Amino acid sequence: MNNKFYLILIASLALGLFVKGASQLFHFDWNNLNSTAYNLGSYTGLFSKTFIGLALLVRIVNYKD
Repeated sequence: MNNKFYLILIASLALGLFVKGASQLFHFDWNNLNSTAYNLGSYTGLFSKTFIGLALLVRIVNYKD
């Protein structure tokens, strides 16, 4: 088990997280966006999922041995 294996594992998880967050974000019901705590929480959760996945992907792409 070397670093490349863990890097590929983390990259696949990050890609999955990013794709899941982005797809949920684009299928989000923008018309019924009211200011209840539940909707606000799910909305920020989608953004955080998307950006965490993207940040991990950028970190992995710029990774140097």
